Amino acid sequence: MGCPSHLVMLFTVSAGKNGEDLGSDEEQIVFLVFLLYDVTNNKVVSLQSHFVKPQPNDLTETVLTDECKEETGLEENAVRNGQHLDVVLEELDRFLVAKGVHPDQGGRSFCFMTDGPCHIRQCIQHEACSKNMTLPSYFYRFYNLRKEFRKRYDAGPVENIKAMLDCILLLRH
Repeated sequence: MGCPSHLVMLFTVSAGKNGEDLGSDEEQIVFLVFLLYDVTNNKVVSLQSHFVKPQPNDLTETVLTDECKEETGLEENAVRNGQHLDVVLEELDRFLVAKGVHPDQGGRSFCFMTDGPCHIRQCIQHEACSKNMTLPSYFYRFYNLRKEFRKRYDAGPVENIKAMLDCILLLRH
């Protein structure tokens, strides 16, 4: 994979388990953050966050699990007032066009970067498939920050970005 001129950092929160267990319970996405980073100029271009309203579930009126509320601080009303995933992903597509990095619009190169594969593979791709949504091809190419970190620092499994930073700081001393 060549070096892109831009990275889109992507972060998802599900209505259920998050962190290391993100996506394992197949709960719907309730919050999506994307940050566009210009690699060439070493600067953040733009940041957007969106509450994602889950599809109705006949079994429960509760949108977020207690574990999700405690871990993320998200509130039910904010999520209930969000847009459905297809609308949020369309907004991401428009965002990429507006920022000049959409591949179908002759934009500069970009690639997603995530903290582990779960944000895209177990959340976005899985949920899109279960809702019969077609994802743009750019959702099938991404940098897994944890994997790249392990390659560079010959580190064992790392749990999160804080653990990666701690490892780097230890290596500097």
